[in-house]
Amino acid sequence: MERKTPCMKGIWFVITGVFVGLLVSACQRGPSSPHASEQAQVFSVRGVFHQARGEEDRIWILDHEEIPGFMERMIMPFRVKEWEGKLPDVGEEIAFVYVVEETESWIEQIELTGKVSEVTVKPFDETAYDGSGYLAPGEVFPDFPFTNEAGEPTVFSDFRGQPVALTFVFTACPVPEYCPAMMRQFAQADAKLREALAERQGEAIDWRLLTVSFDYKRDNPEVMKAYGEAYGARPDSWSLLSTPNPEVVADIASLVGLKIQREQGTFMHNLRTVVLDRDGRMVRLFTDETWSVEELIATLEGV
Repeated sequence: MERKTPCMKGIWFVITGVFVGLLVSACQRGPSSPHASEQAQVFSVRGVFHQARGEEDRIWILDHEEIPGFMERMIMPFRVKEWEGKLPDVGEEIAFVYVVEETESWIEQIELTGKVSEVTVKPFDETAYDGSGYLAPGEVFPDFPFTNEAGEPTVFSDFRGQPVALTFVFTACPVPEYCPAMMRQFAQADAKLREALAERQGEAIDWRLLTVSFDYKRDNPEVMKAYGEAYGARPDSWSLLSTPNPEVVADIASLVGLKIQREQGTFMHNLRTVVLDRDGRMVRLFTDETWSVEELIATLEGV
C-alpha cells in the first residue's frame, strides 16, 4: 500500500443535539516513515527471512510478497534501517515498512508475525572476487552475439577504436541501489562526457557505454529501448544489448565474476562494470556499485 492515499474529509451530522462524528472515509492512510521524504514511496510488506549479510548483518535476503503496482514477488536483498536484537530465524515471516527514495531504499518497523515457512532456496553465492579464473587486465574481451535496442546484431568488437564501459542489469530490477544505480551513473557519465566534448568543438564522440541485460526471457530490444530512453540514453554513445540465449549470459558472467541466481521469476545478483581500451582489452573491473562517475570518466579518458 502506498503512503499517499487520499483521505476524504469527515461529514458531521447533528442528531438530537449531540454531534456525532461520522467519517465518510476512515482515512485509510498508507504506512508512514519518520525517515522518508515527501517524495518517497512507502509500503507495508510481509516477507520470509532467508539470510543476513553485509556489515553488521544489515542486508537481509527476504522472500517478499507482491507489492501491487511496484514489484512482483521476489527473493531479494533489503537494507535494514533499524533493528535490535537477534536476527530472525531462517523461515520466519516478518512484517515491515519498505521505503523507496530516488537513490536508496530500506526497511524499518520490522515485526515478527509468528509464522514460519520452509525455505528451499539455496543461499546466494557470495564468494569474494579475487581475479583468479577470470579475464585478466590486458586480455581482450571476447565477442558475444547480442542485439541492440534498435534490433541490430551487435558484438563488442563493433566498438574497437573507442574506449568502452559495459555494465549488467535486468530492467525489472526496482531497487534504486542496484540496476537503476548503474543506469543513473551511466547517464551522468554520458552527460559529463558530452559537456566536455562541447568545449572541444569539432571533435567526434569518442566513447561507448554498453548496458547488457542478463534477463534473457524478458528483456528484448523493445524493452531495452524503452528502458534506455527513461534514462536519456542516446544511441550515438550508449547502446543497450540483450540476448535470448542463456548460454551467452552464462559465458560472459563467467569472465568477470558476475553471479546471477534466478529465483521465482527474478534474479539475485551482484554487480560488475568493465572498462575496455580501444583495442577491446580489459583495463579495469569495478566489482560493486561504489564506483563514482568521476572514476569511470577518468578510466575512459585514460585509455
